[in-house]
Amino acid sequence: MGASDPWSIGPRIRHWRTARGMSRRTLAGLLGRSESWLEMAEIGKRAPYRLDDLIDIARALRVDLGRLLGEPAPGIEDGEQQQLLALLRGAFAGREPIAALAALARITGPVEPGDELMLVVEAGGAIRLVNRREMFKTGGALVGISLAGSVGWLDRDGELTGATISLQGAERLGLIVAEFRCLDDEVGPGPLRTGVASHLGIVEGLRGWGADDRVERELGRIAAELEQLGGYLAYNAGRRRQAVDLLRKAHATARRVQDDQLAAYVLGWVSVAAGEARPGEAVAHADSGLDHARKAGPRRLVAALCLRSARAHALVGDVGRVKARIDEARKAFAEDPEDPAWLYWLDRGELDAQAASAYVILERPRDAEPLSRDALGRLDAGQVQQAGLRQTSLARTLAFAGQVEEAAVVGLDAYRSYQRCPADWTRRNLRELAPLLRDSRDPAVVELRERLTTV
Repeated sequence: MGASDPWSIGPRIRHWRTARGMSRRTLAGLLGRSESWLEMAEIGKRAPYRLDDLIDIARALRVDLGRLLGEPAPGIEDGEQQQLLALLRGAFAGREPIAALAALARITGPVEPGDELMLVVEAGGAIRLVNRREMFKTGGALVGISLAGSVGWLDRDGELTGATISLQGAERLGLIVAEFRCLDDEVGPGPLRTGVASHLGIVEGLRGWGADDRVERELGRIAAELEQLGGYLAYNAGRRRQAVDLLRKAHATARRVQDDQLAAYVLGWVSVAAGEARPGEAVAHADSGLDHARKAGPRRLVAALCLRSARAHALVGDVGRVKARIDEARKAFAEDPEDPAWLYWLDRGELDAQAASAYVILERPRDAEPLSRDALGRLDAGQVQQAGLRQTSLARTLAFAGQVEEAAVVGLDAYRSYQRCPADWTRRNLRELAPLLRDSRDPAVVELRERLTTV
């Protein structure tokens, strides 16, 4: 790479200008620059490395800045291009981002003081590229990492020492967790797992920079919530080993920051992940979480852990304990309308759905059917993933009751929900439904059996 254009900005501008069918005169006019300036930029003699210039160029070319800088482009030697792209991927997606950033710094060469590029983490958790001058001007950044010269950290005020994160900044990072949760039911676990892992990496990187112990505990709590959410998403994507690892890490983090409620909640998810493969462990984790929830409160948490315990005891066939846990869950749910943020999912419909699921495991359709129908009727149109899960629960209930034709109709609805929002929970339920439909020649049953061969 040339010393004056180490990131091959010039060839990238030329590539995208040509792809957009623009003349140099047109692009120069959009940028408010002369044609000679643009020509020098494209041949690498005066490549623009200021962030404001790069943003203006990307906007004029109608291309995302990340694509302008990171995608392969003609006119760049393949070896150099692949080296840079590999370093960029390593920096932003690899397990050792600081090492990759240091490698980037070694190849970028000298730049004008104040113009080196910085990777900035903003208070809301967003990442953007600025130059050092802009880093000093903006007060919203938490951390900046230099991409030229030495790799170092700056605080939000642009000073070189004494970096701290306020409680407000930490709480803003936590807002993103709520957004991830809201998206899960619409898009499923696949697209969200990468985003959650990336945000967790940011939060973990910021721990130790809190202004005081309270901020550090908040950062730890956010990390534990992200680990729990990541564990749930991994489980719902069929990655059980990864799910268990993340959930155990979340439990340890919650204990470390002395959040007993969150620690109890995570034990419930560890029970779910243990599931059919280790039903004894599922019972032990769920009941341990329930014991802690009864001590730590609130009552909605007790209700949630009762449902986890009911499911676990259903796996070992303990009908009496299942009924007792469901009754306790209903009583606790009615007593306390206030939820911790991570109990956003627990409403009356979900209580019925999980109670029905426990009865389905026990193959007790008479108990499960009214609960399944009520739970399905409470869903909003946008809750696609939950619709698929509740539809499969109802379909299995109907099949156990001998109502195979209606089970197939509901199963086809569940299949369509699964196609819109793939989730491993729904996939497993559909596969468990298939053997219950073997002997019928009903058209809906035949169609569903054919569709289930692709699941």
